[in-house]
Amino acid sequence: MNRTLLERTRCVLFNVGLNRSFWGEAINITCFLINRIPSTAIGLKTPIEIWNGKTANYSNLRVFGYNAYYHVNEGKMVPRSRKGLFMGYGDGVKDYRIWSPSEKKVLLSRDVIFDESRLFHPKLEVPIAGTQSCHSPQEKEVKSITKDSEKRGHSETSPVVLQEGEKSKDSSANESHLAAEPDPP
Repeated sequence: MNRTLLERTRCVLFNVGLNRSFWGEAINITCFLINRIPSTAIGLKTPIEIWNGKTANYSNLRVFGYNAYYHVNEGKMVPRSRKGLFMGYGDGVKDYRIWSPSEKKVLLSRDVIFDESRLFHPKLEVPIAGTQSCHSPQEKEVKSITKDSEKRGHSETSPVVLQEGEKSKDSSANESHLAAEPDPP
């Protein structure tokens, strides 16, 4: 069982991109999940079902390492939630364990909203495949055109939006250069 825990813990930490300082939290969530996975050794029942006599509840399962916003009440004119990282479940209570990067500690909270469309990463946030990204490809092109015009000294207040199939002046110049090169035989 020790080898199973270590292998799964290593996978959990590697998938999220966290360092070894979170190994205790990763072991806890791994053990929590192993106790809720059916086993052939006990007739395809879960260990939690054998111990309690009740079937496991899968409705509150969350993905380790995803963004979680926990509720804070610090006054009327401040944000009502802070961003954290889901670490697991509280012992014997219906709380979630959230690591707060701003406070550098693990907190227990019941009032949590999960953003499972984005994976937490210490340096950047990575959108998950199959979800909507923050910016459409058109917005990226608008931003790059705006930055190019700013570098050239243009004082345009509104960016130029290119329609599909339309090309900027720079791209047509590059294509005319490419057209002048002979095709390989």
